[in-house]
Amino acid sequence: MSFATPFLRRLPFALAVGAVAACAAPDTSRGALTPTEPASDNVSAKDASQKSAASGANNNSNNGENYKIASCIGRRVATYKAVFGPQGGTLTFGGSMLIIPGGALHDTVTISATVLDTTTSRVELQPHGLQFAKPAGLSLGTTNCTLSNPSAPAIVYLSPTGQILDTIDAVYDPHWHTVASPIDHFSGYAIAF
Repeated sequence: MSFATPFLRRLPFALAVGAVAACAAPDTSRGALTPTEPASDNVSAKDASQKSAASGANNNSNNGENYKIASCIGRRVATYKAVFGPQGGTLTFGGSMLIIPGGALHDTVTISATVLDTTTSRVELQPHGLQFAKPAGLSLGTTNCTLSNPSAPAIVYLSPTGQILDTIDAVYDPHWHTVASPIDHFSGYAIAF
């Protein structure tokens, strides 16, 4: 990805700005930034764990490379929502962050991030298929997650059943306990090594 290198160089600054913005008072005109219980069509933590174990979704091969989705403990299953428009903004969810730059969206849209289960780093971003005019930044928190190789992280793009479809180069920040990468559309994502 040709856009990835310049974006990743600016990502630490963008994350710092996002962290400062997240600490400020929330802008209620852009939507609630508080967690809600998952919708009934979302997979529960127990169901996701059973499907993952039954399908082998945590161990995948992509172009001859093996990746394992990071295992985590103590995560809270929840959905976080906010309304964003052409001005962009930041959605903070369960120790993770989605940074949408100004000009990435042409219309106003409700965006949600659902932490799917308590045992992996999986998150579902919706609406599915939403395309950005400019890449957004996805920073997934690694606190309480097992990182088998923090020097070679990836954020992986997942199918609805949890299978790894593609990998995205990412940067691990041990100080902030995050793995960050640019994304250009919405789907399911997770940290993998």
